[in-house]
Amino acid sequence: MDNQKVYNQLAYQTSGRVTAAYSTSFSLAITLVDKSMRAHIYAVYGLVRLADEIVDSFRPHDARQLLEKLEHELYAALDSGYSTNLLIHSFAKTAKAYHFELGLIRAFFASMRMDLTKTEYTQKEYQDYIYGSAEVIGLMCLHIFTDNDSKLYSKLQPSARALGSAFQKINFLRDMAADHNQLGRMYFPGVNFKTMSNTDKRAIVSDISRDIQKARRGLIGLPKTSRYGVLLALYYYEALIKKLESNSIEIIKAKRLRIASLHKLWLYSLVRIQKVFNI
Repeated sequence: MDNQKVYNQLAYQTSGRVTAAYSTSFSLAITLVDKSMRAHIYAVYGLVRLADEIVDSFRPHDARQLLEKLEHELYAALDSGYSTNLLIHSFAKTAKAYHFELGLIRAFFASMRMDLTKTEYTQKEYQDYIYGSAEVIGLMCLHIFTDNDSKLYSKLQPSARALGSAFQKINFLRDMAADHNQLGRMYFPGVNFKTMSNTDKRAIVSDISRDIQKARRGLIGLPKTSRYGVLLALYYYEALIKKLESNSIEIIKAKRLRIASLHKLWLYSLVRIQKVFNI
């Protein structure tokens, strides 16, 4: 094996390790995607995770400069096909292989920059943020799932965006306490953390439910090579939104709700059976 192949392999392995370290649920879902696609999904997640660390976890004094450096290094890697940053390298290889539109990448970084300064959002800003931080990730994954089939990609775009939107809004609701207490953020427009009521929560859950319904309509159109991984991720998030719906806003404000590991394993087994029997 030549050195270039070794380096490419190492880059994708690194993205995979990052994914596994940060999200066991997502990693489990990826195991139900065709093996040829897994490394590319890891590459997308690895870059997203790297940007998240800058704007959420560490938030150093030079966070904006670091984020801009990351973005510029990525554009350079898209041009040259190489980066000394392994996460950037694997993402750039995948982006070139599956023809990611540059607008998707720019929208992602625009949303990440919003996290550096904004603590409250108007409806328009909220929609823009969700598009760049979540919907474009769904579209990048859709490029991979449809394996450069442009007609199928166009057909499934609305459902992929809806799925990304639903996942992000569920994350916002689940992580609301940490976002407010640690980062001073409230993503939901027109909602105040201290006075947020169960009525406010029900309106948010209804909005998420509409996204999920739209996402589900496109699920059957996905190739079988990717359908079951996406289905498992959807099952996970549906279980989480049910838990958020059944708990009071006071509990959601006080702690981060989770799905029990046994429940996750049961859902995984359910989808595995569906895959085996081609349901």
